[in-house]
Amino acid sequence: MPTNSTNTLSPLEDRVCFLAAEIKRLEDELDLLRMRLTACDVIAQANTIESAALARTMSDYYKSAVLESVIEAVDLQMQYRAALKNLRKAFAQESNVAVYIDAVLNTQIESFKELA
Repeated sequence: MPTNSTNTLSPLEDRVCFLAAEIKRLEDELDLLRMRLTACDVIAQANTIESAALARTMSDYYKSAVLESVIEAVDLQMQYRAALKNLRKAFAQESNVAVYIDAVLNTQIESFKELA
């Protein structure tokens, strides 16, 4: 940038430099937030023990409080799935509980689809 005779920036040039640096900082922050959002999506889709272990291997740079919340929700989903599997197995021969559970789940899934 052109400078005046004392080799200092004019107020306008100084402001342009500040704004250029601020744009770069904001672009870097946006890139980080995009990667953190992508990490949340990857974790949310990794809902088996094997896929969760693999997906959770990432740089701490991409971790966030929101990601921890997603991890907790996925862990809970896996626990519920395991409990449901055990219930179905326990009641498969003895009663219609497994059929009832499936009917309730299918009704709830259809209700959620209607809301979407």
